[in-house]
Amino acid sequence: MKKFLAATTALTLLTGAFASCGKPVPTASSDPSNDAISAQNTEATAEASPEQLAAKKRISNGMYKYTTISVPFRYDYMYGLEKISDNMFSLTYVSPDTSEGHTVITDRDFKDFAEIQYDIPEEIKQYDSYYHMPYYAPDGSFVTLVTAEDHGGLIPPDDSEDYENFDWDAYYENTTSHYYACSYDRDGQLLSYSEVEFPEEFFDHGFVNISGILSVNDQILAMVGYNQLLRINPSDGSYTELYREETDNRYYYTEYYLSYDRDGKPLFIKQNNEENDEGFISYSWDIYEVNDNGLSPDPICNSDCCATNGSPVSAGYGEYRLLLTKDDGLYGLKDDLSEQLIVNWNNSGISPMNLCPIGDDEFVSLRVEYNTDGQGAASYTLIHLVPRNLSELENTNIITIGCPAIYGFNQDIINKYNNSQDKNHVELITYGEVNYDELDYSTMEENAYKEFERALISGEIPDIVAGISYPKLINLSKKGVFADLGEFMDKDTQYGRKAFVPSVIECLSSDDGKLYTITTGFSVDSKLIKTKFWDKPTWTLDDVINLYDSHEDIAIHLYDGDTNRDMLYNMANTLDGLIDYEKGTCEFNSPEFIKVLEFCNRFGDEYDRPDKGIDGADAVQDYWTDRFTWFARDYVLTLNCSAEGVRYCMSKYLEGGGEDMIFVGYPSDSGSGGRIAIYDFMSICSSSDNKDAAWDFITYAIGYGSMNGGYSPLMKVFDDQVYSEVGAEHTASGNPIPPETKEEANMIRDYILSCSTIENFFPDALWQIIDEEAGEYFTGAITAEEAAARIQNRAEIYISENQ
Repeated sequence: MKKFLAATTALTLLTGAFASCGKPVPTASSDPSNDAISAQNTEATAEASPEQLAAKKRISNGMYKYTTISVPFRYDYMYGLEKISDNMFSLTYVSPDTSEGHTVITDRDFKDFAEIQYDIPEEIKQYDSYYHMPYYAPDGSFVTLVTAEDHGGLIPPDDSEDYENFDWDAYYENTTSHYYACSYDRDGQLLSYSEVEFPEEFFDHGFVNISGILSVNDQILAMVGYNQLLRINPSDGSYTELYREETDNRYYYTEYYLSYDRDGKPLFIKQNNEENDEGFISYSWDIYEVNDNGLSPDPICNSDCCATNGSPVSAGYGEYRLLLTKDDGLYGLKDDLSEQLIVNWNNSGISPMNLCPIGDDEFVSLRVEYNTDGQGAASYTLIHLVPRNLSELENTNIITIGCPAIYGFNQDIINKYNNSQDKNHVELITYGEVNYDELDYSTMEENAYKEFERALISGEIPDIVAGISYPKLINLSKKGVFADLGEFMDKDTQYGRKAFVPSVIECLSSDDGKLYTITTGFSVDSKLIKTKFWDKPTWTLDDVINLYDSHEDIAIHLYDGDTNRDMLYNMANTLDGLIDYEKGTCEFNSPEFIKVLEFCNRFGDEYDRPDKGIDGADAVQDYWTDRFTWFARDYVLTLNCSAEGVRYCMSKYLEGGGEDMIFVGYPSDSGSGGRIAIYDFMSICSSSDNKDAAWDFITYAIGYGSMNGGYSPLMKVFDDQVYSEVGAEHTASGNPIPPETKEEANMIRDYILSCSTIENFFPDALWQIIDEEAGEYFTGAITAEEAAARIQNRAEIYISENQ
């Protein structure tokens, strides 16, 4: 790759430009009948069903496709993609060899890249190190604010092996930072430079925080410190304060950005944070013009746009003064302040990102994909986006997923699936909405389900349903809403029944032997018990009571670590047979449930623990330090622990004293006390015309991995997960924890495969009934039998009304 001294010199050698091929995209509220669909498009979709045609028109709104742009340089990551002018763009990358930043320019073709080099004054080069990058004005001139550091002559070693022996403390203690403002013309010739003498109040740990830079009329606009906008003059180093956020806390965090509009006017973008009564913080952005005297008296507008690896606002094009990046798409802000959707993220199969216009409705962008393990950025890719034509969907099946808004669905899975092939396109439809002003999830869930029911009644039935509660899923299964997934498994060579964890399939199977739902992930919440007290993985309620009765003398904290309500919730959520959702019956007046109430009444109404306000912080700390040792000292008999290797080892060696122990389930007469907690339910609607395509997406989602972590329902992946911790080393507070053994992994695996029952799901309204009536018993107002009878009567009515 050639290196050039100036932008104009480089651009004279770069030829070719993209011709605009985009068309205006209708807004989300546009009437499909008014879409300017060509005769060719109409003919191409004439054979589609009315439902499929409507869906294709809907998803083609703001729908873009993208291709990858190759770059001729190696990089660790890229950033700073900017439009300088209609035919000049800049991009910065960090070299994997030197870890240094390099800025390149290109034209609209994005085929040839020229690295920009410019002279740094010799005065700056005398320092131990210095850092800089160019910031371009729309006319091609640029500025840089150089950070120069003096470390008392200490230079970090080039060889990473010598890093540990380097005196880093002395390196940072001896750091003195200097800042130089430099101005260049469009040919890269230095116009002026000067050191900027920032006052001491701007410095934090020896450095000045600089969060944004613009080049305006050979001067520099910069956010300096934590709350000040300055205009810096490179000719003499002087600066003028244009804005200051009034706050007593210098570390008060508010995001600020600087940008240009379509006409090259500088803008200041400030985040607003508003907290409601529920503690939820909502964000919006005020957009101001920057003039010689400061900011415009009033913002141009306030927008609910969002920052995604950069400014939420960028320069527009054509009829759009600004581009606004929002959660659902890219919008253009017109001169009359109206907004129009340009790119719909979900329809385009991409996550929200900053787009750089290179023509009318044509963009380039830096796509960042992160590792699924959360260990950092996996890849940075330069992509080219153009509108997608409706005719391109001629042979594409549109698959809809319906789910409550409060549940959501991992859009990344949908995007990756849509981009993996052209045969099917998945569209997410949500029911209800999240009300952040109230955060009443019970009501929101109920409203979402009612909206879903109305859709079913009206015939607007999705192909896949995800995220509804287990009781409602069972109820709809009885009514024939869902297809038997076993039929798809039986003809699938890759995802047949034997490919799945058998205990998951068993717990999800209905009484008629059919499988109406599947999941992408699960866990098993259980308890650990020392084998000297109990050596079997299951027990009955009588076993539990007898064990507690026989160890009250040594287990002195048996009844004061949990409250009676805690224990009731724990036990009732796992008891067999309390509710039969398929039959619509319940048995809260059974002798077993009455026995549960009586057992839970052994526990107190409140926690027996110190209060920080009354007893002091030291007493609280001493309590929790002591409580951490209860299980090891046999002051309690069991310890809550999920059935997984890391949690098992940490519990065994940190809280259990390293004694032999096993997982034991919740009390059960069926011999399967371990309960499988399902993370998400996915079902195919029996009325879907695209069942095979729906199954194809479900298996893709299962193979992708759970949206919430946990174990995979695929046997091969599950086994890999179970044994992944064998021999793995971990530490706690710097102290090594003995690794999991193969025998312990075998124990966990066998235990999970023996868990054939699903965790009970009590709707909030039903749990409120249980809690109210049991509370009356715990206070002594009624007997356990009376409480059970009351719960039974009210629960029968509730279950009947919700069938």
